[in-house]
Amino acid sequence: MVLEIILTKNWGKFCPLDLYIINMLYYDQKFTAEKESSMKTNIGSVDRIIRLVLAAVVAVLYFTKQLTGTAAIILGILAIIFVLTSFVGVCPLYIPFGVSTKKKKKPAA
Repeated sequence: MVLEIILTKNWGKFCPLDLYIINMLYYDQKFTAEKESSMKTNIGSVDRIIRLVLAAVVAVLYFTKQLTGTAAIILGILAIIFVLTSFVGVCPLYIPFGVSTKKKKKPAA
C-alpha cells in the first residue's frame, strides 16, 4: 500500500532518501538479513584488551607531556580508533583479509 503511494506520487522525482525508503519497504527481509551478517564481530576479548591497554598508554604518555608533536597526533588518532573498534567489536582492516581473533564456538555434540 505505502509502496504504491510512493511509486504513483511524483514519478521520476525521487531523492536518494526516497529510493532508500522504497528499497527498505520492498526488500525488508533481505535488507535486515544483510545488515545482520555484515555486523559480525571479528575482535576477540584478548585483542580488545590489548587495544584498550595501548590506547591507555598513549593517553598517559600524552597527558604527562612525554608524547608531543606529530607523533602525539598520529598516535592519538590511532588510540581513538583502537578504543572505538574495541567497543564495537569489529576491525574494518580485518574484513578484507578474513582475519578474526574471536574464538570460534565449539559445535554442540
